[in-house]
Amino acid sequence: CGKTIEKSKYQEMIDTFNTTGVMEAPLLLNLLERESNLPVDIAVELLKTFHLVHLFGSSARPINQKYIIPYFATRTITAPQLHSNLIPLKVDLLFHGLPVPGYVFSLITASYLDINSNPFCVSEVGSNGATVVQSNGVMNHLIHSFVERRVTLITLYPANKIDQAWASQLNTSRDLYQYSH
Repeated sequence: CGKTIEKSKYQEMIDTFNTTGVMEAPLLLNLLERESNLPVDIAVELLKTFHLVHLFGSSARPINQKYIIPYFATRTITAPQLHSNLIPLKVDLLFHGLPVPGYVFSLITASYLDINSNPFCVSEVGSNGATVVQSNGVMNHLIHSFVERRVTLITLYPANKIDQAWASQLNTSRDLYQYSH
């Protein structure tokens, strides 16, 4: 956008990306401008279409946008502990047959974020999945294991909304299944 970023801020962006897999728009746009023959806006749309990046938060101001790139996240997402006010629902998706390439799990994670995220939720990505906390306190987790060829969906919902919880869990499972085909 024609703005200069100080070296310390640039290094902070790189460090944040290396830790969290979240890249600020100026860093991604600069990278695409320098390394891609495509116009930057088309390159970003292609990355989003193929679930290689996920727009994090609101898309209102391009300079403030952030992108989650699951493939590069280094932290580990852990299964949620029992929560006193929320009931956990769990679904395991198993991939039998030939081994699934490791990058497919990153694609599934980005698809999961596309399905469950909105500008009002808090998303976190790791090398093994993602967590999305909705504004109403509902917690959604996707944890995958390349070795076990498994994707686990865990949703924590209030007891009085168990019908919505099951519907959400089934819809997410169906949507992920459709994304993977």
